[in-house]
Amino acid sequence: MAESTNAVVSGSKEETADKMSLHRAVMRGTGFWDWMRGIDPAINMTSGLVAMSMTRQPLPKLRELPVVNFLDIDDANYVNALLHEALPKDQVSLKGYLSHRPLGLGMITAGPGFGKTTAIATATLCMQAKLDRIFCSAPTNVAVDNFADRLDQTTSSVCKRYNTGKQQDDPTRMRHRLVVRAYRMQDEFAAVMHLLRYPIPESDRPRIPIAKTSKWRLHLSISSWLLAVLGSRAVGVRELTPDDSEGLFSLRASIEERPQYSNLLAVAKDQIGWDDYVLSGVLHKDAGHTLLKAIIEAADIICTTPSMATDDVCREWRTSVARGIAIDEAASMTRADLACVWGNSLLPCFLAGDDKQLHPAIMTGDEQDSEGNIFHRFVADGKLSALEYLMGTDLPVYRLKTQLRMGCGLFDVVAKEIYPEVPFTYDTCCNLNLDKFAVGRDFESYAREKYPTLVPAPSGTLQPIFVHCEGSSVFVDKFTGSKYSRDQIKIALDFAVDLLKFRPGITSSNLVLLTPYLSNFALIAAMRKSPEYAASLINTRPASTIDGFQGQEGDIVLVVMSTNRQSGPGFVCEAARLNLLLTRQRSGLVIFGDLTIAVPIAIVAAEPGAPPSEDNSIDKKGKRKRKGKDDLPIRVYHSDGSVGFSKATVLRNVFRTLSTAGRFVTIKAMKLEKA
Repeated sequence: MAESTNAVVSGSKEETADKMSLHRAVMRGTGFWDWMRGIDPAINMTSGLVAMSMTRQPLPKLRELPVVNFLDIDDANYVNALLHEALPKDQVSLKGYLSHRPLGLGMITAGPGFGKTTAIATATLCMQAKLDRIFCSAPTNVAVDNFADRLDQTTSSVCKRYNTGKQQDDPTRMRHRLVVRAYRMQDEFAAVMHLLRYPIPESDRPRIPIAKTSKWRLHLSISSWLLAVLGSRAVGVRELTPDDSEGLFSLRASIEERPQYSNLLAVAKDQIGWDDYVLSGVLHKDAGHTLLKAIIEAADIICTTPSMATDDVCREWRTSVARGIAIDEAASMTRADLACVWGNSLLPCFLAGDDKQLHPAIMTGDEQDSEGNIFHRFVADGKLSALEYLMGTDLPVYRLKTQLRMGCGLFDVVAKEIYPEVPFTYDTCCNLNLDKFAVGRDFESYAREKYPTLVPAPSGTLQPIFVHCEGSSVFVDKFTGSKYSRDQIKIALDFAVDLLKFRPGITSSNLVLLTPYLSNFALIAAMRKSPEYAASLINTRPASTIDGFQGQEGDIVLVVMSTNRQSGPGFVCEAARLNLLLTRQRSGLVIFGDLTIAVPIAIVAAEPGAPPSEDNSIDKKGKRKRKGKDDLPIRVYHSDGSVGFSKATVLRNVFRTLSTAGRFVTIKAMKLEKA
């Protein structure tokens, strides 16, 4: 029989085997009938065959599924402080969901901007208070970073709320949970030594000696916490406060008691220079790793990717210390990655995500070998995410229905086309009269002044704008199929520079540049370096692809589609990818592309707001007629010269909605590159 991957699972061998049996039932997705009868055909073939016998058998007494109450915590005030992270109208439902979780399994889902990450962070802190140490993960480095950040923010917010009215020396004050974002130990050690030597970054100083492909960053990393314990003055290292984890202060006291670390403390506090420290003997790698591991041992919550979950240090902590699992962006995580993180002993687990955004990445799709055999025959199965699979078992799911990020109106188009079955409302924090949406109001006024034909957004709302790049050329990489358009990029960058010039209330840091294609991403980075753009966009974060920006947001998002009528929409016609592309904004969204992909050329040629032509798709009785020529599948030209077709229903509807509303303008391309 297989052994448990979680050494912390308590109980006898029989109890552990029972939990493993129940976990197998969860992952099989075929229900719990066999387990409830005390039968697991996977390990007991004899009893399984008896159960399948046609002979009449007495009805067995069924066992109930185990239930976990994550709010069964001694400190009721801490529970209340946690629940106040939810909206007032959601607190009762959230309390009910957290207090009765069959199998200790919870799932949270919602559209973009509805607070999924905050909800999973709150649930994770409830798990931590109930169970102790929690291991957290997500499918990508960016998603793990976002999850760790939100956990750190949430524990700080909860403790501040809990400690209100208490003196600093009050022993009942709540301390922050120690959230650690774990990377490879060699990168962490290299970062510690580099920041001890160069605490203040300067342009002429060398970069941290780690691989360029490494996704390491300082915030919440093991090295950042160790430097904080040492009292480092390095830029980006926080100073410990009395409310920080007690484990950090215990480690600091332990280090201060040991003479061999006196010079290490001195160089960290800038009491001696690096040269003097080198003469006294630098920190040995083994000793450095020991200190870094001490941070891991003190952590309440560890956050890392599924691949790092199998690394020696993280694997030991996950299998021997962690008492629960939390997964963010689980709709983009494969079931195999979930199994690597979750183990096989049914540890309590919470997952959050949106099954209508990006699916798990599949590296091979319909590719075939020279004989026409498909390389990967299980593409559809591979795209079924961990969250979707578990939601399909009919276990209860907690759904959020209040938009919290985007200004009123900015989510309407996506809600109509992608979430038509989910009723939603905008929270009061989305009211456009608030100061945080001043950027959006300035942007709308700029667009109306710059393009008088643009139909204004309905009162009290903001609406996306489509910039039709007339005559723009699009090129397709013959090896990768990735698209790029120098013309559309130039129009987008010119638009951004002009916006910043005439609206000083909007700064370059308010802008975000997104594109679906990697080739276009590289070209944007190159074109931004030219003198006409570099100074104006100096504080605009680097452009990103859709995949690299999941879970992030910006005030005004400029999307460069890099598609036209000849190239076809490419993979942007996928509803999940389009959903992510059109929902990263808080105050404004501008799409640069070719509107004629989905809208008749005659409509695009007419000015926005012109009287609509007769709708030939509706008959005299108000019923929709059969498909006309404008509803036919969109023609797609592949790089090898072959032609394909795509219905692109969501893309077509989004483009037509903006066209019908008059929310588009036309800018002629300069033909910087001939097709």
